[in-house]
Amino acid sequence: MARSGHAAGPTPHANDQHQRSPQADQRTRPEDDSPTAVAVLAVVPEEARLIVVQAKWSTTGKGSAERDEMIKLRDGLDDLVQMRWSRFNKKVQARKAELEDLLDQPKARIDIAFVHSGASPCTDDVRAPILDFLDDLNDPTETGRFHYYSQAEIHQLLLDEGQSPRITISGELSDWGQLEGPPRAFYGQMAAR
Repeated sequence: MARSGHAAGPTPHANDQHQRSPQADQRTRPEDDSPTAVAVLAVVPEEARLIVVQAKWSTTGKGSAERDEMIKLRDGLDDLVQMRWSRFNKKVQARKAELEDLLDQPKARIDIAFVHSGASPCTDDVRAPILDFLDDLNDPTETGRFHYYSQAEIHQLLLDEGQSPRITISGELSDWGQLEGPPRAFYGQMAAR
């Protein structure tokens, strides 16, 4: 991936106020001493898939991601696909070989999730740095996808996870009956084939 046409990296968005500088490369995050804005990396080798997550907490439960946070995430993603391992913490550097193996695969996919505990949706202007990055990364084939989750989407994901999947079965029952009430159920015998 990094060696297949993206050596120059994505073109910065014309309206970026915080373009990359030597000082920007030196920023650190207090919780992990990493100079990137990438918080979580998960590798799913059997799917040639990398999941990248960045999460931000709002103490008020309001607002959404800010543009400078997306620019930092974009820069971290660029470091990742360009395999600039010195810009990552020791935990990521320890997985360098695994990440390089995945990123070098032609079918590699990157799912990027930005999770914000604020209730407001993410504006197009704030999304622009990531979407511009993906336009470059996904040329000529789709490699990366971006998902933004606000408080409402997080709650919906949790609700959906707790629901039982619907079961659809077609068959012939003999000696059957049914139970009324929630949930509606049928019982009986079915011939095995």
